[in-house]
Amino acid sequence: MSVSDHRPSWRRNFLPTYTRFASPLHVAFPFPPQPGKRVIIGPDPIPDADDASREATFLNVQAIQRLDTVNCLWDACTVLCGYMIAHANQIFDRCSLGSRNRFTVVEIGSGCGVLGMVAEECLQSHARTRSGTPEVVVVMTEIESEIDVLKQTVSLNKEGSVFICSAPWNLHVHLFRSNAPFG
Repeated sequence: MSVSDHRPSWRRNFLPTYTRFASPLHVAFPFPPQPGKRVIIGPDPIPDADDASREATFLNVQAIQRLDTVNCLWDACTVLCGYMIAHANQIFDRCSLGSRNRFTVVEIGSGCGVLGMVAEECLQSHARTRSGTPEVVVVMTEIESEIDVLKQTVSLNKEGSVFICSAPWNLHVHLFRSNAPFG
């Protein structure tokens, strides 16, 4: 067994350069998670889940990357996506809906948008199994100069219940500094 066989498939730095910096980048997460099934990342479309040769279904996401501003798929994103897929039921159940029939997720600093797209699909899938079918809404935020990357990623995948808005980070830093108890 070679050293490369032990490398995790989700690690961007282990991918060849032509794959790592592709745009759009295709990412497929085993859905539902199954032992031995790996995340697939590549520049080419992932085969459809209907392909008879595949045992697992994959949640496919296409992402636009803008490398001049480092707006790309990060390793932490693939790990968090895997966690969300594996634990969507617990995440959904632990967040109280109360009397509302809406489940809202706000992602701050969405980057290229992969996590928000995975969150929307996983939580929508779980919501369909609940009585009353709560509405799932995902709000993805990013700085104004990167909003177009986020919009392109969302349009490549689906427009469902995903909303995009800009977040003026410099305003929040200014407010924090002016209200801070230290010099």
